[in-house]
Amino acid sequence: PSPLTILLMAALWLTLALLGQVEAQMPDRIYRLGILATEEAAIETWRAATLPELARLGFSERRNIFLDAGTSRGRPLITTAHQLFAAKPDVLIGVGTLAIAALQDATATVPIVMSLGPDDLAAHGFGTGLARPIGNITGVIAMSAELDGKRFQLLKETIPKVRRIAAILAPDVQVNLNTMRNIAAEFDFELVDARPVYSNLPRFAGRGLRR
Repeated sequence: PSPLTILLMAALWLTLALLGQVEAQMPDRIYRLGILATEEAAIETWRAATLPELARLGFSERRNIFLDAGTSRGRPLITTAHQLFAAKPDVLIGVGTLAIAALQDATATVPIVMSLGPDDLAAHGFGTGLARPIGNITGVIAMSAELDGKRFQLLKETIPKVRRIAAILAPDVQVNLNTMRNIAAEFDFELVDARPVYSNLPRFAGRGLRR
C-alpha cells in the first residue's frame, strides 16, 4: 500500500478504537462520523481508502455508520466544523491541518482524529508531540520533513543534473518553507518556489523551472 493509504488506515484504526468497536460491536447502534476537509477531493480520497476497510470490519453506511462530510464550500471552514459538531457525531475526523484546527475550535469534548496532521503539533496547538496530543485530539501525522529528505534524495539519484526545483503543495498543507529549503540545500538543490495546487500551475511551472 502507498504511504498515504497507510496513514489513512492508521487514522481509521484510531477512529474505531475511539468507538470501542474493534472487537465487540453493538449491531443496533448507528454511529455518526463527521469528516472535515478543505476540498471534496480530500474527502473522496479518505472514503476510497477507508470505507472498504470499514466494511471488512463490519461497518458500512447502509448498516451501522452515518458519514457526515463537510468542506468550506465558499464558507469559513470553522462554520462547517461547528455544523458538524451540532449534528452530535460520535467521532470527528479532520483531514489536514486547517480542518483539524477548525474542529478543535468547534469542540473540546467529541474525539477528533487527525488524518494527515502537521509534523509540529505544538506549533499548531494540537499537543506537545505525537505521544502527547491535547485533550480530545489524537491521530497520525504526515512526517513531511523526513519524507521531504527522502524525496530530494530520490530526485538527486534519478536526475543528478537538476539544481532548481519547485514544490506543488496540497491546499491545506502547512509547511515550513525555510525547513524545506534547508533540506533541499543538503542535496545541492535550490527550492525556487512552493505553492498550493490551486495556483496558476502553468505560469508557476514556467517561472520556477524554465529559467
